[in-house]
Amino acid sequence: MPLFKWELVLKEILHNLYLIPSLTSRGCPHRCTFCINAILKNKWRARTAEQVLNDLEIIKSKEYFQNKKLRFWDENFFVDINRAKEIINGMIERNLIMPWETTIRADYVKEGRVDDELMAKLKKSGCNLLSFGAEFGSPVILKKINKDIAPEDILNSAKMCLRHDIIPQYSFMIGLPGETKKDMMIRLIDKLIKLSPKVQILGPQAFRPYPGSTLYEECKSAGWKEPESLEEWKEYSEN
Repeated sequence: MPLFKWELVLKEILHNLYLIPSLTSRGCPHRCTFCINAILKNKWRARTAEQVLNDLEIIKSKEYFQNKKLRFWDENFFVDINRAKEIINGMIERNLIMPWETTIRADYVKEGRVDDELMAKLKKSGCNLLSFGAEFGSPVILKKINKDIAPEDILNSAKMCLRHDIIPQYSFMIGLPGETKKDMMIRLIDKLIKLSPKVQILGPQAFRPYPGSTLYEECKSAGWKEPESLEEWKEYSEN
């Protein structure tokens, strides 16, 4: 894949960007049943570390990107941990240090993968926020959606981030078919917030079923009305 040509974008747009966008990979190999990637057969494809670093050199040279934060918009930046390490090490070695953030799974934060040693390098390279899809506090619901993480993974990831002065950010959902009041009342968010005021919580957002997914068919079987037009989809996603 060729390097992105920033000169094709109007400078006034680039000047007004809040975050510098960078996409180093697409897709996700995991099997979460609520996610669009489960419909797309869990494909993951990535640019090489060298391509990413060359892009970052161009980004750092642009006047309109000075003093702005970089966002790796990958759905799962750390799928190939060796590629991720090569990018992080390259940022440090090639003086491409800048504030940046990206996404990560909670179960990746562990010894031998994203451990204390790598977290220290993330911080050194400029990373100041990691965004996690926590989804639900209930282990029953996490199992139902094939998230393949446990609440303990979520809490552990927060503690690890805080230890290295990296902000942990968690997104949650609510309204899954079969979710009970007991499931909703599990207080994982409270536990995260009590760890530190630096912990960020997004949501809970209303669950949105994607056509073709297992949960979409389950919603239809449970009596949910299927939107019949783009306008109805708009109302559904907003309300």
